[in-house]
Amino acid sequence: LANLLQGLNSTDPAVKEQTITEAEKRLRDEETSEEEESKTTVNRTVINTRASVRGLSPFSSSYGFLAMLEKDAKDRAERRKRNEQLANALKEKGNNAFRKGDYVGAVQSYTEGLEKLKDKQELYTNRAQAYLKMHEYEKAIGDCEWALKCNRKCIKAYFLMGKAHLALQHYSESRQCYEKILEIDPQKEGLFKDCMSEVDMEEERMKDEERATEEVRLGNLTALSIKELLQRLDRPDQNILYYIGGIRILTGAVRDRTEQTLFRTNNGFSILEDNEFVRRSFCAERKNTAEVDLCVSLLQLWQAVCAGNEENQRLLLTHPDVNTQLLQLLASEISEIQKETLGLISLFTENENVRRLLVRHHDLTRWLQVLMVFVNSADARASKAMNILSDLSQEERFRTQCRVLLSTGILPLFAQLLASVKLVNQAALARCVGVVGNLCADAVVRARLAESRECWQACVKLV
Repeated sequence: LANLLQGLNSTDPAVKEQTITEAEKRLRDEETSEEEESKTTVNRTVINTRASVRGLSPFSSSYGFLAMLEKDAKDRAERRKRNEQLANALKEKGNNAFRKGDYVGAVQSYTEGLEKLKDKQELYTNRAQAYLKMHEYEKAIGDCEWALKCNRKCIKAYFLMGKAHLALQHYSESRQCYEKILEIDPQKEGLFKDCMSEVDMEEERMKDEERATEEVRLGNLTALSIKELLQRLDRPDQNILYYIGGIRILTGAVRDRTEQTLFRTNNGFSILEDNEFVRRSFCAERKNTAEVDLCVSLLQLWQAVCAGNEENQRLLLTHPDVNTQLLQLLASEISEIQKETLGLISLFTENENVRRLLVRHHDLTRWLQVLMVFVNSADARASKAMNILSDLSQEERFRTQCRVLLSTGILPLFAQLLASVKLVNQAALARCVGVVGNLCADAVVRARLAESRECWQACVKLV
């Protein structure tokens, strides 16, 4: 019996199955034995039945054996319950450490939790996430595989495994992980698209950088000049005309993806964005002629290095100061700055992947109101602004963000534009009406527009 109980407690499924088979066989043998004993036979031999009953072990009957199995199952259930409580407590401890950035401590807590409960999926995926933060990608993949053994439809495991494979430049394996997510849950199409575009961008980035490195190795003069120009622009406390001239020369040197890549790999964005003199001039509310020239030159350089280059666009968009700077530049009173800012933003919104990145990482609550004002412009700024809004209004996140200032800023401005139809750019106004129509795909926006008395009155007058 002890051997049977030991087999049932084994973690090896094969041993468990063999033990159960043996237990069932013993039960059948017991039942057969009882049936044979119950048969009536003529036997004149006198047998002392009392002695045989006294000699039976208490566990030799099937009933005793089943009782022991039931007790063992109950004990194991109680033990698992206690272990699950301990594992959950250790998981929370690990989560707290993770939130504080203590990834080593988080891994330790998750590991202790797994010692209590080896089949807890969340502990494997949480530990994998901590390993990702520690750049231990192989370990992260291993934990994701264990999580999938616990639950073959664990989306988080496939997501984290895809991230780990991407970090190891295993692009095919990463895509396969993300395809599994969509296969498990077709509702995750948005996540799938974001992940796949990230893989595409990373693979393209690596190829670009390999080509650029080869150009430098071969001594390509243009490639070498990009690095030299950036080194000169990195000099602090120079005259503003020095920076303007350097930026314009650099803009002319950037003609294809190789130069764009070399600008990025030589820290071009950081050199210009983190230059205190450039930043001070760039963000000044009231700009003199030289400061205006510096802003325009820098915006033109950004357009040159970002045109058709998703990785450069991503780097620029994720810079901490860019969101505030773009909004300030859009609201500038200087038309040339507005024009170049609109040109830069249109590069971001024309590309679906970058547009989603823009909406996800930036607060665009004021953008709709600022861009709608360009309906008053008689030049190309109006159509450029409406193109940007048409692209942004396709994104659900943007429509949601527009709720914030809808009643207080956007709808009153829209009603005012409708009422001034003869004074504004009518082609741009027609596009603006289409943008508002796109925004009405959001139920909240639609309801507030329907409640706006100003808009109803302006529409009636327009008709």
